[in-house]
Amino acid sequence: MNHKFAITVSRNQLIAIGSALTIFVSGTAFAVSVSNSPETGYLLCSNNKSHAVIYPAKLSCPTGYTTLQLGVQGATGQDGSQGLQGPMGLQGPQGAPGTSGGWSYHIAARDVVGPASATAWSGLKRFVVADISKNNLNGGSNYHIRASLSGQWSPSSQINSYLDCYFQQASDYPGGSTLYGAADTYFTNWTGIALNVFGEASDYMLGQADVYLVCVMSGSISGLEGYLDITSTQTNNGLGLSSPPSI
Repeated sequence: MNHKFAITVSRNQLIAIGSALTIFVSGTAFAVSVSNSPETGYLLCSNNKSHAVIYPAKLSCPTGYTTLQLGVQGATGQDGSQGLQGPMGLQGPQGAPGTSGGWSYHIAARDVVGPASATAWSGLKRFVVADISKNNLNGGSNYHIRASLSGQWSPSSQINSYLDCYFQQASDYPGGSTLYGAADTYFTNWTGIALNVFGEASDYMLGQADVYLVCVMSGSISGLEGYLDITSTQTNNGLGLSSPPSI
């Protein structure tokens, strides 16, 4: 015989009534299809007089109680809607200062004509390609400097026409024999020019005088141009010194 009851659950008793209850009237023990787990359901006991519901923690009810089988756990519901975005977090600490910076300058193209030939260093055409000033930099202590130059020997240039480029302090220009990072090339049977000049400088050196990128040459060059790249560094490895070549 089936009954409907108003169920009251005490504090220490199971509160899980959200699914259908299949009610069986019985004595103290009977066959049940639950095993007191979320997967199979739970057995509860309802007092026949007070209608209070208890959880016996076993698969039988005492005399004077009606058994109730609480159904198995239902399927997982759908996820709720996304919550509101939380407030912005606090700003993190400032990072450590960087260890290097860089500057790049374009060297505009120019046509340069030197002597047709020269037998001595003093007979070559000498000119400033770029001026590196402390005012152009913003305090990097020491600097790696690279000049990448390109151009083309003019058809009028004689075989073995010569181009040499280097760094030199302005106070030594145009004379002086202290040259930094000199690189050279000759015109043979290939008219293209590709020259890389490497050097180093410091704030102290630039404080004494500007540093020039200087070239000396014989023959004729069309469209001599390039880029000057300067990178600050925390160490100074020393400048590569070169003496004027013998030609």
